[in-house]
Amino acid sequence: MLAEGRVAHLAILSLCLSCGPHEGKLVVERWSTLAEGTWSLEPGEENTKWCSTAIPDENIHISAIRPIAPPGTHHVDLNFADEDESDCTQERFGPLTIYAATLGAAALRMPPGVAMLLPKGRPFDLNLHIYNTTPDRLDGTSGVEVVRFEGDMKNEASFVLAGPTILRLPPRQQTTVTQTCSVTADQTVFGLIPLMHNLGVHFKTTVTQGAESVVLYDAPALGEDQPQVPIAPVALHAGDSITTECTYDNETYSWITAGHDGGEMCFSALLRFPTSATIDCQM
Repeated sequence: MLAEGRVAHLAILSLCLSCGPHEGKLVVERWSTLAEGTWSLEPGEENTKWCSTAIPDENIHISAIRPIAPPGTHHVDLNFADEDESDCTQERFGPLTIYAATLGAAALRMPPGVAMLLPKGRPFDLNLHIYNTTPDRLDGTSGVEVVRFEGDMKNEASFVLAGPTILRLPPRQQTTVTQTCSVTADQTVFGLIPLMHNLGVHFKTTVTQGAESVVLYDAPALGEDQPQVPIAPVALHAGDSITTECTYDNETYSWITAGHDGGEMCFSALLRFPTSATIDCQM
């Protein structure tokens, strides 16, 4: 269960049943709402800073996770709160990011023996970017659902972001930004979210191991379609590298930099274990 945090809008709600794969078999999954927010927007209205905070009163181990993203949802994400944080509207992608997803994203499932952890007593934020492009008032409830882990947990999984933190996109032209990050400790990658904003037109993630390169993802980018991509587990070792390549079409008359409000991003959000393993993007 969740204890109420600074904003009382998170809850564990109704259970639903569905089937999902596990070691080649279909098993019954119990999905429950981990965090949600109910909102209402007038025509043309947008809110990039909807947020709420909760504090778990027990350890929450997660074996599968997916968004609740009805029309009007640009994205949902979960972030651990800073110890001195008093304003959860300061959304950020970085080491404190737990999960991020956009409309239509499918469920991400952990390999056997692997789970994500929300520790007891550690606050986390639900952040929503919502907007209404219809001529009528739009109401919705957005959030995150999970399947609780059952069994013997052998490894803890979490996201790590591979990509540049500084972007400068010239006006009225197409620009490709590339960032290579070094793997500094052994880890296994099994999921990917290509993260860009609305100016992104193409996204590519490549893993290089010695003289061999493997493309994990290579596809056009759409602002409203940033899928969660399950990956057959890839074992990475210290000395390997991860290259993120983002192409943007900036049709505006302004320089675009990194940022959430009106800015851009370029991250391969890699779901991997163990959570202690690191990468270095300051190459």
